[in-house]
Amino acid sequence: MSNISIGGYTLENNPNTMDMVRPQKYSSSALTFDSVVFYNWGVSIIGVQITLTWTYMLASEFDTLDAIYQEPGPLVFDPTLDSGKTYDVQMISLTGTMSHTIQGGYRSNVQMVLLIVGEAT
Repeated sequence: MSNISIGGYTLENNPNTMDMVRPQKYSSSALTFDSVVFYNWGVSIIGVQITLTWTYMLASEFDTLDAIYQEPGPLVFDPTLDSGKTYDVQMISLTGTMSHTIQGGYRSNVQMVLLIVGEAT
């Protein structure tokens, strides 16, 4: 499996965990006097949030992702799945912990959240 790319940058190491990239069902319900009304708008990939996590990451890679995070976007996200699809996303958060116990400049407990705004063309 190839490494994931975000905003044209290919990650040195894929995340330890990543949410599944799949459409979400959008629906709602309302209780009536003696029943319930169910509304269903079907499934869509737009609006799905994908969380990626790393146990640790080189500080230099975190800094590169942080520069991408500060760009207004949208970014192209290639999760390197069998489908071959890529997505336009907004990076809505990037967090991590500075680790003083690990030598060499690392960030630990890194978490990135991407919001899918469409399929890339």
